[in-house]
Amino acid sequence: MRNTCHLLEFLSQVEPKKVDETLNDENWVQAMQEELNQFERSKVWELVPRPKDHPIIGTKWVFWNKMDKEGIVVRNQTRLVAQGYSQEEDDVG
Repeated sequence: MRNTCHLLEFLSQVEPKKVDETLNDENWVQAMQEELNQFERSKVWELVPRPKDHPIIGTKWVFWNKMDKEGIVVRNQTRLVAQGYSQEEDDVG
């Protein structure tokens, strides 16, 4: 239990609303980096140069605190999500 308490001291207790609020907090930056690393490990996306003749799909960071049964923050969670209104369905066969 003592080690758990020490680990919890390093988690952000506040859920930011905007990415600007996270950039000075190493806990949220680390959570964002873990999300990007997961994309790389899963090979679900590839960063490419911006095309001149195609629209860009925007993204947004979503932040929340994962809590245990007692309501104690146990992990800072992030997701990088596509802004769905700009996506187009691909005609596949």
